[in-house]
Amino acid sequence: MPAPPHQSRRTTPVVLLRRLLVARPALRRLAGGRGDGSRSTWLVLTAAVGVLAATAVSVVVSLWGPGRSSAVDPPPGPGIAAPSQAGTAAGQSVTAADPDPSTRSSPTPTPRTTSPSSTPSTRPDTPPSVPAASIVPSSTAPSTRPKAKTTSAPVPQPSVIPLAATFALDGAGVFSYGAAVTIDNPASTAVTGWSLVVTLPRDSLNVTSVTGARATRSGATWTFAPDDSNGQVPGNQSVRVTFRVSGTWGSSAPTACTIDGVACAGLSN
Repeated sequence: MPAPPHQSRRTTPVVLLRRLLVARPALRRLAGGRGDGSRSTWLVLTAAVGVLAATAVSVVVSLWGPGRSSAVDPPPGPGIAAPSQAGTAAGQSVTAADPDPSTRSSPTPTPRTTSPSSTPSTRPDTPPSVPAASIVPSSTAPSTRPKAKTTSAPVPQPSVIPLAATFALDGAGVFSYGAAVTIDNPASTAVTGWSLVVTLPRDSLNVTSVTGARATRSGATWTFAPDDSNGQVPGNQSVRVTFRVSGTWGSSAPTACTIDGVACAGLSN
């Protein structure tokens, strides 16, 4: 489709001047047709002259004034749609609000705040898991029968043969008498250590002149322990202990005699 012919734009003063020239013959016809010289005719003429004068002043001001009127756009052609008033108003508003491009301040770019990178985790690496050793059950169940204990026959210990003692009087006097105790070891092995206990009938009796032992007293009971010469009784042998009992009058013979708890022989009942 061919483009419509271009029409030159006309300014506002040119349009007003053209309309004034067109209206001038009409005013002449109006004045010539009413020859009665009525008052209304002169009023119409006066008003028309005033309008023409005002129009002329407006044209002069528009042509020679400091600012020119904006050009009036020609009517759009048949194939071009006229812009809407809303769009024109919006365009004028944008043009008025838009300052000179040379003085337009460019927006300052806002620095982008970069979030700090996440701190890497300091958790130590998890050691690789070691699979537990699988327990393979044995094909043969352990025997629950208790093992028979092998006991060796006890070694017979040699029987301990106690010592034996014999009491005897040795040299009687008026106020004292002598006594001797023979300690025998019937075993084949030596015996180390022994204890001889002699009980007298009264506390007033005293024991002196002791040989082969050391004597201690507790009331009427006297205990004899071996000295250095009789500390051990060899096997199948004997040792002898002698002492003298003084302060005797009446019956003064010992009432009891024991060797390691075994009664002595030789005491009269």
